[in-house]
Amino acid sequence: MLDLGDQGRITAEVERASCSIRVEREGDSVRFRISVDARAEIADETKPQKMVRESLDHINAALSDRIEADVRRAIDQSVMKSGCDVIGLERLMMQQEPELVKGSEDRWPAGLKDCLYDIEVKAVVDKFGEEAEH
Repeated sequence: MLDLGDQGRITAEVERASCSIRVEREGDSVRFRISVDARAEIADETKPQKMVRESLDHINAALSDRIEADVRRAIDQSVMKSGCDVIGLERLMMQQEPELVKGSEDRWPAGLKDCLYDIEVKAVVDKFGEEAEH
């Protein structure tokens, strides 16, 4: 459910999503650049289709914000609070920037709490109402 402020709420369902994570060295720090690309549908409309289409930029922004918040919450729960690497960030460091891990293996996964996390989301609603059912 997306809250559109003055325009009310609408239900959008993510149909397809892809994610990529780049590891970058910044001095002694590590930055993870997380990019999410999502395609969604609005199948259960409570508003006329014309109104939804006219609000599409606002809906896409709200969906992007929601996905970003969900990704940030997952990182916060798994890495920051639990100290777990359920996402496989250490493995990604070994693949993309192996010198960050070699010789300091005992630092990880606890060291993930000190890393920087940039999240970029591009979410687009590309199906509406009856179109979504086909």
